[in-house]
Amino acid sequence: GFLVMPVGSLSVNHAKTATYGGMNTNVTSMNYSRSLSRTTSLFLNATETRQSGTIYSVFVGLTFNFEKNLRGAAQYNSTRGANTETVQIQSDVPVGEGMGYRAAISRNEVGNTSSTSFAPFLQYNTRYGIYSLDSNMQRAAGQNTQTYNVSAAGSIVNAGGFFGLSRPVSDSFSIVMLDKVSGAVVLNNGQEIGTTDRTGRLVVPTLTSYGRNQITLDVKKIPMDYSIAGVNKALSPPIWSGSCVAFDVVKVRAVVGKLHAMLAGKKTHLEYVEVSVQVGEKVVAFPTGKNGEFYLENKLPAEAGSGGDKQSCRSIAERKKVGGDYIPPGSYHAWVDIDGEKCKFTISFPESEDVITEIGEVLCVMSPNVK
Repeated sequence: GFLVMPVGSLSVNHAKTATYGGMNTNVTSMNYSRSLSRTTSLFLNATETRQSGTIYSVFVGLTFNFEKNLRGAAQYNSTRGANTETVQIQSDVPVGEGMGYRAAISRNEVGNTSSTSFAPFLQYNTRYGIYSLDSNMQRAAGQNTQTYNVSAAGSIVNAGGFFGLSRPVSDSFSIVMLDKVSGAVVLNNGQEIGTTDRTGRLVVPTLTSYGRNQITLDVKKIPMDYSIAGVNKALSPPIWSGSCVAFDVVKVRAVVGKLHAMLAGKKTHLEYVEVSVQVGEKVVAFPTGKNGEFYLENKLPAEAGSGGDKQSCRSIAERKKVGGDYIPPGSYHAWVDIDGEKCKFTISFPESEDVITEIGEVLCVMSPNVK
């Protein structure tokens, strides 16, 4: 065989087989292929098979690669007086959500008998299931036959107390979670699987057991006012297993203001002091600046979080139980230690779409430091 550009590729093959029973077979074939254009290729094959008799077969094919995963083919095959012509167009079914289809028209001729068939196929992958239609319509000897097959398949999964609906799971799966971030694109080994729902969840039903699965978060569709700590998680699950993946994505919201107190009957700005805020079971500390100015984000620092393996379903459940790694809207008790006493006040995070909310001057009230 050899390749000569731009003529194409040509190869000649010969195989001889002799069996103990005395059956000898000789096969000689020639193959030729060439790219006619950027999207079109030509294939030719001619074969001579000698056994008790001689059989000649010829195959001619054209393949077309269009844009957006669309492909087509035209083929002609002739063997022992049986001729087949086929034209097919196909769009591959995506790994994740989306639609794929295939349609083929074939004509078969054997002697004086001919038949024609049309076989369309359609499959639609949704977030929660796979729906398909497969049919075949054939006309032969003046008779028409038609067959149709409609199917729907899905799955209900559970991993560590987290439930989800998905397409069928053939091996292992993972439940990907973002805190209430909808529409985020999730990929597995570079293939788009789908987008998170309104709760921020998506089931990835295509994990390969004992292999490397790279779960990636596509951040291009996540608004700029979100804080993202990581976008890649690597999983190697056992067969028929479920796992959890939590991406640390938080909608950043902050409050700014000035802190002061009435000391000795005089309004005093509390400058360069450390403020403590009670958020559930956690205490968050932040400093004030000149004139008592402060800035507090709703994202909790790493040391204030629950810790643990964020790919563990148990760890994710524990973080959700204690409120997660951010400060939700609401009012929170805060204090400053001044000369052995606590100066107490309340900081409120409003339910707002503004990234920064000005809450103005905040007055803290002195009270005895009770242990």
